[in-house]
Amino acid sequence: MQIHGPAKKFRIIEVLSKDNIVYVLSHAKQTDNMVDLDYMAYTVTRFMFNQEGKVIEVANLTEDRFVLEQTGYTITR
Repeated sequence: MQIHGPAKKFRIIEVLSKDNIVYVLSHAKQTDNMVDLDYMAYTVTRFMFNQEGKVIEVANLTEDRFVLEQTGYTITR
């Protein structure tokens, strides 16, 4: 079962690069199929390239807690 389908809306907001590293800031609206609720989140994705221009590393930072709160979950300790 797929929890998240394809993005309903997706846009790249900004792209920054220096040397062999590229950062991409994006925003997406998706539906959590488990609870049938839409959520929105920003993601920063970092790409690192080798000398041949091939991707050698991908990392991202997302708003996981914000997404959970939008779909009815709470985080407690």
